Amino acid sequence: MQGHSESAVSRLTRVLRGILGGGSQPAAALTDQPAIVSRAQWGADLHIRRADPDYGAVQMAVVHHTDTGNDYTPLQARAVVRGIYVFHVKSNGWNDIGYNFLVDRFGTVYEGRYGGMDLPVIGAHTLGFNSVSTGVSLMGTFSAASPSPAMLSSLEQVLAWRLDVAHVDPLGHATVTSAGSDKYPQGAHATLNDISGHRDMDSTGCPGDIAYALLDQIRHAVAQIGLPKVYRPATVPDTISGTQLGGYATATISAVATAPMHWSLTVTHFALGDVRHLTAPDADGLAAQWDGTDDNGRPVPGGDYSVRIEAAGPAGTARAATVDVAVDNTSELRPATRLAGGDRYGTSAAVSRQVAPDTATSVIVASADNAHLVDSLVAAPLAVAKKGPLLLSAIDSLPGDTSAELDRLHPSDAYIVGGTAAVSDSVAAAITAKGITVHRVAGDDAPSTAAEVAGAIGGPRVGAVVVARERAHLVDGLAASGPAAGLGRPVLLVNHDSVPAATTAALADLHVMDLWAVGGTAAISDVVVTQLHARRVAGDDRWSTAAAVAEAGVAAGVVPDTFVVASGEEAHLVDALSGGSFGKPVLLTGRRAMPKVTWDELYSHRVTIEQAWVVGGTGSIATSPAADVKHAINAL
Repeated sequence: MQGHSESAVSRLTRVLRGILGGGSQPAAALTDQPAIVSRAQWGADLHIRRADPDYGAVQMAVVHHTDTGNDYTPLQARAVVRGIYVFHVKSNGWNDIGYNFLVDRFGTVYEGRYGGMDLPVIGAHTLGFNSVSTGVSLMGTFSAASPSPAMLSSLEQVLAWRLDVAHVDPLGHATVTSAGSDKYPQGAHATLNDISGHRDMDSTGCPGDIAYALLDQIRHAVAQIGLPKVYRPATVPDTISGTQLGGYATATISAVATAPMHWSLTVTHFALGDVRHLTAPDADGLAAQWDGTDDNGRPVPGGDYSVRIEAAGPAGTARAATVDVAVDNTSELRPATRLAGGDRYGTSAAVSRQVAPDTATSVIVASADNAHLVDSLVAAPLAVAKKGPLLLSAIDSLPGDTSAELDRLHPSDAYIVGGTAAVSDSVAAAITAKGITVHRVAGDDAPSTAAEVAGAIGGPRVGAVVVARERAHLVDGLAASGPAAGLGRPVLLVNHDSVPAATTAALADLHVMDLWAVGGTAAISDVVVTQLHARRVAGDDRWSTAAAVAEAGVAAGVVPDTFVVASGEEAHLVDALSGGSFGKPVLLTGRRAMPKVTWDELYSHRVTIEQAWVVGGTGSIATSPAADVKHAINAL
């Protein structure tokens, strides 16, 4: 398994989990991050970057030159960086500047590609090898001219720091697989120096004959900066299988050091915290074993665990390293099933097939357009009340997956939630053409639409839920819609500091006795909560608010046999809308990582949960957090 620095793990795959701190401080100052001019400082134009960063694994560094002039002044250097950025994006068509770092002739280092200087951001500097390398470019042309001493010193320092973060030996070699270049075709294996020149991988003169001839000198200088160091952290195998009752196989965690060291290891789970502490004898190499047990000798639940490797000795303390070990609990019998389609409409249809596996007398149709989610988020309680599924529509057309689901269900009635701006009359006509009677449930604005939906559900109602209508807080309403639907509680809308007249009238008409205000004070003010005599149900953020609503729902009577997990990220909130039609607790996760509070909520109900639904494709919830759902509900 490729080793990662702790900062990379904590900021990339654990950023939502918030339990891993920064890396330990190395003994020598030169392995600290050198002074680097940030993108903001050199004036990167935020508007021309084309895409968010992707991440790989730094196994080596590639040295380049920019093939530009050598006679710039200190005042001109930042303009040179800006010019390279514009050229790479607008002329080459790349997403961002190609290099991870640049170094000018005065020894100033510049941040290159966006995404985190200590993270394995994939650049566009070395065709075929970007995902396995970091690229550092010398600003100028060094085919005949020599880099200045200041430039070389800064190059060595940034390489020493960045390779130490990745625990790569500057004097070592990496065997990597090409993604396709003019020198190594796709799939070809190349064994390269851990500090290589661009020409080693592609047919190019980069980084220039003079700079290339200096690479061996550079490697040896980098190797001496900031000792002691830990290289090549790994675990074999990277997955240990077994059962939580019977135990697991054993993983061997290894690393090498530049001097004899005392080794200590800490095995951590993002939700359970530190589960195991190990030590190893003083040596310049580590070979420790972990058998999937905690400090009390009990096998841990299935899931992904990180192992922090710390090493210290007479020569000093090395930078801590982290490797990952997956624990495969093969006895996880309770299912966590993904429901997804090719898009949001296909996902809602996949949910519909579970909510209504046969026919349905009624269906609810709501807009999937992000601008109209404030109308749609009130639809799930109506769907549960009408004993039908919730399907999504585009504004002006009936999506194919939704149309096909209507054909399968053969409903007699369809209730469209929202006005014609949300779901047009042409969509209503397409539904009517299928022989379905269409009822539009809508008001003049979002609060009055919510009130009309509450009226369609009917009353009196013991309880109801109010949520904020502002875009920034819709996620709270989407998470609340599932438990509200399960309890037969309509969802109504309020402003941050006031209660719309339509909401006040609806609450009076329904004779509501128990009212929840879902969301913190940033969403709904204390003035509104007091005015409505409501009970605030909230956490510190969207993830904990969803968990708080789930707990409130279970306490009020929602049977905790089924939980729904959907994306809490802005681009995919509509999936939570679809999941609300189960009438069960809806918890939220990030795409890359599950928040601790979500895992804790699933874990706390693991005895009663029979089924968990993960709503959305891998574009909204990646494989790892989806697997964490299953691990949590099957833990002993």
